[in-house]
Amino acid sequence: MRIRCPQCKRFFDFDPAAGPARCPHEGCGWSFAEQAAPDSLPVRQAEKPALEFSPASTILPARNRTGKPPSLAGERLPAERAKDDSGTFTATIRCPGCRTRIPDNLNFCPACGTDLADAFSKSQGIRAVFDVSGDITFTPKMVVFLIVVALASFLTFTWIISNRGKEEYTPLVISDPEIKEGGVNRPLQGVTFAELRQEFQDPKNTDLRKDVLLHKFVGQRVIWPGIVKSVTADNNAYRLDLIMEGLNSRSFVTLQALKLPNNEKMVANLVRGQNILFSGKITGFDTGGPAETFDYFRIQLGEGIILK
Repeated sequence: MRIRCPQCKRFFDFDPAAGPARCPHEGCGWSFAEQAAPDSLPVRQAEKPALEFSPASTILPARNRTGKPPSLAGERLPAERAKDDSGTFTATIRCPGCRTRIPDNLNFCPACGTDLADAFSKSQGIRAVFDVSGDITFTPKMVVFLIVVALASFLTFTWIISNRGKEEYTPLVISDPEIKEGGVNRPLQGVTFAELRQEFQDPKNTDLRKDVLLHKFVGQRVIWPGIVKSVTADNNAYRLDLIMEGLNSRSFVTLQALKLPNNEKMVANLVRGQNILFSGKITGFDTGGPAETFDYFRIQLGEGIILK
């Protein structure tokens, strides 16, 4: 195999069976034995015999220095097997220091002198995910982490999609004196009573236009203030007749209030002429006749709730 001399940076042929590497170039004289073990630390050679290659034999992956299979110890399986001069094949790995491919039975890299055992033992954290050869090795912890990340991403995406297009909820706050006193110029929710009366009582609007408005507003929930005119009890609901747009106006709302505990408590304390805040769904309109003989304007609300 060809390796690079760490001193003169030139390549030369190296035979692992011939002993420690030595640079043959003139003027260099670098020797791996002098650099890695200059005094009394000899280079340990493989004690196991090299595997003989035959077409019918199965080559098993070599185990690492910890005695564990390479896939469990963070190492990669040998990617290649180099053939030496004797015709035998030896498993090889890449040196983490110089990236030179060397036999996997060496403790030191003959090209750069890297301690291979120390390099593999320090493969922790992110280095445990990406081994020294650059391939990805998934550990059980990494698999669990990826599953958790994928599940969190899916739940976040689902939450964003499910909440897209929803209207923002605004808490009900009564702070306008005009609203508290029964005015309707500023509705708390939905269209104003005055806008509806103006649309239905406009002489320019045809019957077709009024039918379109009826289908547009029926079923819409509104929150309005009003003045109590009368309260009557029915089997399943309370009927509240409310005056809109002032005490002397001819504009009314008929509210069918559900017999709920809160409504029953509110109805018990209601008196004629009291200002209240109510909510309901528009169910119909009563204009009191043609616009030329306008006598009153009434809006009917169902599923009523007395708020204040």
